[in-house]
Order: sequence, then C-alpha cells, then structure tokens
Amino acid sequence: MKDYYNVEDVREITRASKNLSYKIIRKLRMKFQDEYPDSITIRGKIPAWYFEKIMMNKEVKKDEWSR
Repeated sequence: MKDYYNVEDVREITRASKNLSYKIIRKLRMKFQDEYPDSITIRGKIPAWYFEKIMMNKEVKKDEWSR
C-alpha cells in the first residue's frame, strides 16, 4: 500500500481527467493543512489514508498508518 497518492493514482481511482485529479489533490491538501496545521505537505501528493478517508469514506485503522 502506498503512503501517498499522486495525480496518476487519483486518476486511476476516480477515473477523472488529469486536470480534475490535480484539482482534487489541491483541494484535499488545503483541507488536510487546515485539519493538521503542523504537518508538512508535498506538492502534487496527498496522504493515501487521508484521500481514502475523505473520498472513499473509509475508516483508517490506526496501526496501518502510524509509522
């Protein structure tokens, strides 16, 4: 399992265009930064657990992402 999703991963998961996938990542990064202000983000990527939590309504097990 990946730690971060990039635009190609988002495209594959959502079947959206490349442009829309970038917009999705950008919006999710902004939301992520609001929720976790002390976190460092990477441009063009979103933590996989956060993407799945928001976009897929998946509950994330704490053990899976706490490294």
